[in-house]
Amino acid sequence: MLLACSIMVVFGIVLNRFDVGLIAIQKSPGVAYFPSWMEIMISVALVSGMALVYIFCAENFKLFIDEPHEAPSEEERKYGAPVFDPTSVVWLGDNFWKNASVFSIISVLVIGAAAAFLPETAISGYRAKDVPVKEALGWDLLRIDGNRAGEFVLFDHKKHEYLLNGLFGEKKGCVKCHHTSLPKDGPSDCASCHSDMYQSRSIFDHDFHVEKLNGNSSCVQCHPANQSKSKQTAKACAECHLELFKNFNSSKPLNYMARGYYEAMHGLCITCHTEQKQMMNKPDLDQCKTCHTNPPSDSIIELDAERIDKTPVK
Repeated sequence: MLLACSIMVVFGIVLNRFDVGLIAIQKSPGVAYFPSWMEIMISVALVSGMALVYIFCAENFKLFIDEPHEAPSEEERKYGAPVFDPTSVVWLGDNFWKNASVFSIISVLVIGAAAAFLPETAISGYRAKDVPVKEALGWDLLRIDGNRAGEFVLFDHKKHEYLLNGLFGEKKGCVKCHHTSLPKDGPSDCASCHSDMYQSRSIFDHDFHVEKLNGNSSCVQCHPANQSKSKQTAKACAECHLELFKNFNSSKPLNYMARGYYEAMHGLCITCHTEQKQMMNKPDLDQCKTCHTNPPSDSIIELDAERIDKTPVK
């Protein structure tokens, strides 16, 4: 019974690894993959570690049934017959295996030392790096280059303000981009909330509120006294910060986790351009080349270069 269970466990693990590592992954056409030396060494280390555990158990615990066994005679020793311990029925072997315990300890120490020099990504995996966003430069004409990589987009703010207000009404067009404002600010620039290039960031600073509201004694100003203190039970921000929602579409719930700058900018621009391309009779309006022009398009070149102010938008 124990043997059957062991076989099923091993077979199940093998099938799981085949499913996760082979069957469930569809290789892209023309893409080849071969494990790196680090991946190979990690796999070898796992197998070696299990072998060391087995050797340790075999050396220190009775894994096999004890059976009486006579010590070999001098004649048998002469011809190099295997030597067994008469008590444990364990083959004593040559000097190398007699010192197996010592070698096991050395192997564990060597593997531990090697693991200490492995990079952090080999143990915890790859994590997204923080890429703080820089403000756009200018006002009438914005130079958008959030991570200052040099691949900027020239955004005609004045032209978009004119077009959107013409479509949706005076000042209502601004809400299409400036969909909310930070407390005591307005309109807030994109980088104020979408503060990381690729990762989501919370627009709520809990520590700042605790400090401004006089410490832990102020918890009841946002959290009910008889309920757990969590985001779900907290008072809505709009109850105190009316300016936060003055331009916000109340039919949509506010997500306090602001998307990454890259995703937010592309999501906003592409969505709007897709909606307006037929009305403006510009079928390529939602294509990359509309904004990402290298060199800049003629319409951008014709703009007055002095409109690109070098100070960040406040």
